[in-house]
Amino acid sequence: MAPSPSAPPRRQRRRFLQTLFFAAAASASLSAATTETPAWPPHSLGPYWVNWVSIDPAGTTILTGTYKLNTQADFAVCCLDAATGNERWRDTLSGAWQGTYWTAVDSTATFGVAGGQIANSGLKGFVRAYDLKTGARLLDDRVAGRVNTTTISGDGAWIACCYNGSGVRVYQRQTRSVLVRSPFANGSLRSPIVSSWPFHLKGPFFRFKTIYTYVKTAEFTNSQNIQTMSMSEDGHWIASAEYGGRVRIWERLPDGTIKVVNYQPPGSPTPQPYWEVPASDVGSGSSVSQVSAHFLDMSADGTWIAVAFSNGHVYLLKRDPFQEVFGHKTAGFAAYGARAYSAAGGAEAYVLASSSAYDPATKQYDVGQLELLHEGGGDHDKTIWSGVTAKPPNPGMAMDAQRKYVVVADGSPDLPDGSFYLFDTAVPTTPAWRHPVHQPSWPMTISVDGKTLVGGSDDGCIYCWKNDGP
Repeated sequence: MAPSPSAPPRRQRRRFLQTLFFAAAASASLSAATTETPAWPPHSLGPYWVNWVSIDPAGTTILTGTYKLNTQADFAVCCLDAATGNERWRDTLSGAWQGTYWTAVDSTATFGVAGGQIANSGLKGFVRAYDLKTGARLLDDRVAGRVNTTTISGDGAWIACCYNGSGVRVYQRQTRSVLVRSPFANGSLRSPIVSSWPFHLKGPFFRFKTIYTYVKTAEFTNSQNIQTMSMSEDGHWIASAEYGGRVRIWERLPDGTIKVVNYQPPGSPTPQPYWEVPASDVGSGSSVSQVSAHFLDMSADGTWIAVAFSNGHVYLLKRDPFQEVFGHKTAGFAAYGARAYSAAGGAEAYVLASSSAYDPATKQYDVGQLELLHEGGGDHDKTIWSGVTAKPPNPGMAMDAQRKYVVVADGSPDLPDGSFYLFDTAVPTTPAWRHPVHQPSWPMTISVDGKTLVGGSDDGCIYCWKNDGP
């Protein structure tokens, strides 16, 4: 719960005054934002929430699903054509508990993975992998708790997920060839060489078909719920964050097993298997053990890790050596999202961070702030751009490869509506456009080239925009 805004303690007074200005700036900038029409009519997946959306780098394929907290229903995993909004296929989770929480797709739009919760007892969580072209299920596994994040390597060879209960599980794609009947197996085949030959080749005929499956290769279990995770593009490095303010890094070995990367605390002779939020970053009356992880992201090259925690900080960590680079105190009461982007061959990092800030008009933490931070090249924890949202921004946010465009969705169950936003990082504060909806909006993502934007809302719809900007 947010501290009382009417009488902020001394350590919050400076931040309180900052947010007075911030709230006024937010109101002015958002009133100037235009509304953008989606590329195709919003596609309804049903009467449930959309918690996450994924899109391939080229912006051709959307993988998503339906979810609702503490509800039993026929939820689904759905794949859509990003050009038309048409469903390619749907995998129905009949009578599931809560449904699809997370999805991910590989870089070629060939393989995808989804996870969430399917039961309210026993093995509650599920993780399923798919052939994105046909919807064929390549993996159907169950885990102890709800799957909080699913990830897949760029080539689709490796999958990792984290779940309540709590653990990280790794899967490897396997390939085998089987002999199957050809489509003309019970007919006849005219000679392909000379069509006028007076005979036919009689069936049945057979051919070899490639079959893909995923098998579990490693698992890590822990006493704390692992709330968020990420994997490098090549599937070699995995990072996760858990309740209790800890971040862990693993190296995925060639045989699919994982090896922990130790962290060396400054001034301590003893390494430990995790980094932990500094006690100095936690307010009085609280402890590190109560700090919750909201979102973690590893840069595609596996060099940098950005993580947002409930103590209002976004941290940038480096993998080699495993170390804290900075802890950035956001203007908000809580930090919700953090994305890591590598630059200059891994020598520099950009961190996209989101947080909520106090609005004196409503006496709630219900306006949002975005910040783009730069590390390296002479900069240290430097804010190079910022934007505002009308409601608390949700973890589902992203940036294109050129760091020109930022997309984010906002809203919360305590507030009546939400919006989708596109920002141009050359323009401070004011969004290029804002698209309001009548329900909170959670995920939004953007293709690598910045041309395709996709979002999902609690109204059960998928929204897509085409960005024709330079």
